Amino acid sequence: MLCNVGTSTDSSDFSNVIELAKEAEKYGAALLCDQSSGFNFFLYRQKLLDAIGIPLASVPLYQNAEESLRKYGNPLSFNGRDVIKVLKQQIEQGVSAPGIHPITKALVKKIECSHRIMPYVSRGGTILASWIKNTGNENPYIENFDDVLQICAEENVPISFICTTRSGCLADGFDEVQKFEWSIIGHLIKKAHINNVGAVVDGIGHLRMDKIPEAVQVLKKMTLNVPIGVMGPATTDRSLGYDHISHSIGAAIAIQYGANYCQACCRTEHIGLPERKDVIESIGTYITAVYAADLTKLQHLQEYDDEMSRARSKNQWGRQLELAIEPIKANKTFCRVGPKHPEKKECSICGELCPFKIKDFNMEVKEK
Repeated sequence: MLCNVGTSTDSSDFSNVIELAKEAEKYGAALLCDQSSGFNFFLYRQKLLDAIGIPLASVPLYQNAEESLRKYGNPLSFNGRDVIKVLKQQIEQGVSAPGIHPITKALVKKIECSHRIMPYVSRGGTILASWIKNTGNENPYIENFDDVLQICAEENVPISFICTTRSGCLADGFDEVQKFEWSIIGHLIKKAHINNVGAVVDGIGHLRMDKIPEAVQVLKKMTLNVPIGVMGPATTDRSLGYDHISHSIGAAIAIQYGANYCQACCRTEHIGLPERKDVIESIGTYITAVYAADLTKLQHLQEYDDEMSRARSKNQWGRQLELAIEPIKANKTFCRVGPKHPEKKECSICGELCPFKIKDFNMEVKEK
């Protein structure tokens, strides 16, 4: 599971980002993605790399746009050479999975001729689409794709394709625009594999539950069955304040039908930057969702659930807490609302009428 961290133009407290990154790793994130905008990119990223023990992904284009905004007052005043230079710098610094948006002139035209409610929701994709229209030039990552592959091959890192056309609402989900981009990505992946460079794909976006299985399977097929990660899919557009739930429902379905990983979404999505508690909550929510999906494919996991059930039927609280998917949260919750006295075996929901306690009481009566 991937967790996004980083500063923005509205929040530049990088010390807070490092603390959030440590918490994310502690609570189960397997990969972090630095999406920072702000000063001193190189120094901040080095501090982040030094603070964590898991791989770090990034979106190098954000640095190009922010530096251009700071220097020229316009986020689109970078040039193609700058884009490749920053990509190389970040990889050499230690970024394990650099992300690029595979938008092209043809895709821009396809998007803007569509009837989408939200033509663009990708930050990097919108930056590049606007840059393409302003300059008349092709996407630097696409125009210099051989150089991109050479850099990745020399540093032995995979390339991550971030879908520009991922849907920002249910109405735009799994449309012809997305499929057109997936075909572009498939072509680029072929070139990457010829040059011994691995690839992953991040995409989909908002999508109704019944469409998720087919969308995942089509994306996998069109991108040569490389690992795919899902952003969402958010299963409703109306879950403001509860987006971590609607997204994790979609993630569980996507994982069940072939997605390989997901990005944790906080309840603050579409509202603002998450706080510490939001990040911790989202990771626990997603770990649970992914585990539920894995249960449908990895039969050996059922034994853990069976063991939990046996411990629960005996009111063995210590064992239940050990078996919890997210034991830190489970223990904190137990301390807050669990039994206060060791001799009290049942929880406070049923109390003395606990089904497992009544069952034992019934056995005692029969024995007498």
